Amino acid sequence: MFSAEQIASITGGRLDADPQILVAGEAVLDSRAAVPGSLFIAVVGENSDGHDYAQAAVSNGAALVLASKPLPGIPSVVVDDVQLALGQLAKAHLAELRKAGDLRVVGITGSAGKTTTKDLIGTVLSSVGETVFPAGSFNNELGLPLTVLKATADTRYLVLEMGASAPGDLTYLTSIAPLDVAVVLIVGAAHLGGFGGGIEDVARAKAELVQGVLEGGKVVLNADDLRVLAMREQAAGEVLTFGAVRNTTFQATNTEIDPLGRVHFDVTDARTGASERVQLGLVGEHHMTNALAAITAVAALGVPLADAVSHINNAKALSPHRMDVTEREDGVTIIDDSYNANPDSMRAALKSLAVVAGRKRRT
Repeated sequence: MFSAEQIASITGGRLDADPQILVAGEAVLDSRAAVPGSLFIAVVGENSDGHDYAQAAVSNGAALVLASKPLPGIPSVVVDDVQLALGQLAKAHLAELRKAGDLRVVGITGSAGKTTTKDLIGTVLSSVGETVFPAGSFNNELGLPLTVLKATADTRYLVLEMGASAPGDLTYLTSIAPLDVAVVLIVGAAHLGGFGGGIEDVARAKAELVQGVLEGGKVVLNADDLRVLAMREQAAGEVLTFGAVRNTTFQATNTEIDPLGRVHFDVTDARTGASERVQLGLVGEHHMTNALAAITAVAALGVPLADAVSHINNAKALSPHRMDVTEREDGVTIIDDSYNANPDSMRAALKSLAVVAGRKRRT
């Protein structure tokens, strides 16, 4: 909860409102989502200007508007850069929560699998304590701060997806939300155009997540991807690895794909020797990497292997358009993987389609 005066102070903005106004609700980008006490973020986009909807947001209950130009008659804080100011607010909010309680922050990056891994980690941690994790891919300079601002004094775990389209993106995001656990999945061809030099530049950018871990924090790396595994050299604290290769902290063995395209495998914790059978309900062999990452990440926070696997085996697709399978009454199977994908995730989706169809069904 911030007062209008505090928001102006944190962001360096000009206060055009009663200083004592309290923002006790969520920060929102859509005026239709505003409720009493909300903070409306007036973002100028490619096709619309949030300032045009400021009055509607206030009519719906928003207590204050964060704006980049004056809004006469509307309670607001006017800043030079709304996106930057939103990040400053989220950073201040998280810092206060850390002072007040035992909050742990998990960040996930990778060229594919971020959203599913985030959902799996959030599902497991929700069984342990109050957990905040976003629906969908709120992983950029706007989405991540909005997620951070959802956390409250009761939140024990904050699970954040962190995307990178260019060098420096993850450094910025981890400056807002420094991590207790950093998870790196794969280095692939996503966003190559933003990195310029090629796949090694992507790897360097993803490694920024490892550098954003707090003292005493842990790093979780995919040992099946040598570019990811090499990031262990940049980790200041404990590193936990996962994969199908040997000498990992959490190793997958005895992998099988059932006729519905769901992956089953044994996972063994090298630290304790404990082993469990993972039987995913999610479609796609590539989800083995996501499940292993989630198991390793929650282990870094003290969740026993058996508990983690139990919840992951029961997990459903939470975020829309990610390998969501629907069986129609006429016998047609629809696999909806229509989110904004990249070559690596498209390859995985097409492989899953071939497995599910086998040689018996037309695709």
